[in-house]
Amino acid sequence: MTLSTIDVEMAIAAHDDAAGSVGATFIKKLRYATIPLSIGDTTEVDAKWAKKGGGEDIWAVFKIGDQLFRAEGYHSPFTGGEEWEKTITEVKQIPKTIFVYEPVV
Repeated sequence: MTLSTIDVEMAIAAHDDAAGSVGATFIKKLRYATIPLSIGDTTEVDAKWAKKGGGEDIWAVFKIGDQLFRAEGYHSPFTGGEEWEKTITEVKQIPKTIFVYEPVV
């Protein structure tokens, strides 16, 4: 079954509503455990979580079945909180080659 981003957004909203919480509880829990949603189990694949200090963009890629989705947000240095976008994007994994430069000895 192929999920649309709307299916995923609705399942996340239902999860957060059932938890009786305000904010992106699903995303915050994602870094610690597999989360069962009405459309399937969700696991974190990769993420850039916030560090203490300055503000920065944050994101998390998670998997439902064979599909990958990305959530994006921002960590505020003023409140110490995370603000997550409500929009989820379907993504695909692309391998890339990178080069690093080291001194010649």
